[in-house]
Amino acid sequence: MQTKCILCGGKSNLLEKVSKQIIKNLYLERFSIDIDRFMPDDLYYYSCEECDLRFFTNLDGSFPGGDEAFYNVLNKLDWYYSLEKSEYEYVKTFINEDSKVLEVGCGKAAFCEYLPNGAKKNYVGLEFSTDAIKQAQSRGISIKQAFVEDYAESGGGGQFDRVCSFQVLEHVSNPYSFLNAQIKCLKKGGLLFVAVPSEEGFMRYVSNEILNCPPHHVSRYTDKALHKIAEIFQLEFVEIWHEPSNLTKTNWQRMIFEAREFIKNDKLVLRDEKYEGIMKIKCIRRLMHSFNKRWAKFINVKVPNDYGHTVVAVYKKKF
Repeated sequence: MQTKCILCGGKSNLLEKVSKQIIKNLYLERFSIDIDRFMPDDLYYYSCEECDLRFFTNLDGSFPGGDEAFYNVLNKLDWYYSLEKSEYEYVKTFINEDSKVLEVGCGKAAFCEYLPNGAKKNYVGLEFSTDAIKQAQSRGISIKQAFVEDYAESGGGGQFDRVCSFQVLEHVSNPYSFLNAQIKCLKKGGLLFVAVPSEEGFMRYVSNEILNCPPHHVSRYTDKALHKIAEIFQLEFVEIWHEPSNLTKTNWQRMIFEAREFIKNDKLVLRDEKYEGIMKIKCIRRLMHSFNKRWAKFINVKVPNDYGHTVVAVYKKKF
C-alpha cells in the first residue's frame, strides 16, 4: 500500500498499521487526554522511498495532529517546555550580536535567553499556544500568535539572518509548507536551523513512547531525510549536529533496553488489543525504575552507543 509523501511528494510505503485503541489508552493513562477527535480509526505509518521521511496518517488520508487545546494540556507540565536544551547551546554559536532571529513554534521563548543582547532585541517568536504565550509574557518576552505561513506572507519575508525551529517540524502535518515559509523569511545567505528528535538515536528503539506518536508527533526524521531537505528546497547543506549520547544515557534509557530483553518487540506500539502487552512492559519498567541497581547486578544489557535524542540540521539560503 502506498501514498504520497508529505515532504517531497514521492512514493511512500506502508510500514505498520497502528491501533487507535492502544494510542488512546496510553494518552488517557499518562495525560488524561482523549484523542478521539484526532483519530477516527486506526493509523497508517509510512516511509518515503525517495526522502526517507516517516509519517502517520489516518485511514482516510487525513493527518492526526493535535490542536491548541491538546497542547495547552501538555503546556501545564513543568518539563514540557524546558529552559535548557543542548541544541540551544549549539545553535547560539551561529548567532551574532546583530543577528535578526526568527524562532518558529517558540513555546515560551526559552531560546531567546541564549541570545546576545543585541540579537535579543531583534528576536521574533511565533507560537499558537495561548498558554505558552502567557508564559513568555510573564518573563517579559513578547511573541506573536501566528503561523509561519501567514507571517511570511504578511511582512516577515526576507527579513531574518537566522530562522530556527526546535522540536516543531515533527508536529506539523505539512512539513513542505512549514519549511518553505521559514525559508521565505530568510535573507539571502541566511541560515535555517531545524531541530527534531533523531531517528538515528536511541529513541528509535522505544516502543510505546506515546509522545513520539500522534497526535503529538506525526512525522519522524532520519539523517537522510534531513539531507534531502536541502535538495527539495535548493538550499546549501551546512552540517548536521547530533546530541551526544552521554547526555541522555540515563537509567531510563538503560531500562528501555532491559525491558527489550523481556519483550521482543520492534513495533511502534505493542499491538495486543487487550492491552496486556502494554501493561506487561509498563510493569517491567516500573520494577526496573524502583530497583535499577539490583537489576543491573543480574542483567547484562548492552546499551548501544548511539546518538542522543536530538539532531539539528543547518542549511544556508543560496538565493
